[in-house]
Amino acid sequence: MSCGVAAWPHPQIKHREQLVKAADDALYMAKEQGRNCAVRFDGAEFNAQDESDDEHAATTAGAGRVVPGEHRAS
Repeated sequence: MSCGVAAWPHPQIKHREQLVKAADDALYMAKEQGRNCAVRFDGAEFNAQDESDDEHAATTAGAGRVVPGEHRAS
């Protein structure tokens, strides 16, 4: 089983939606690492992921390939 964890208070988490997204992102990172893995939200790692996601979104938007709800594995 994989687990993603985010805790509040955290300097990068201001709203409950951000808390849920942070935990969800941590879960996807745990799943990418394999079975029986837990990942705790760490702002430094996730800042790099957010920048990568922003670049991906800009690239796919320019190519006309934006798919709502699409999740891209790193």
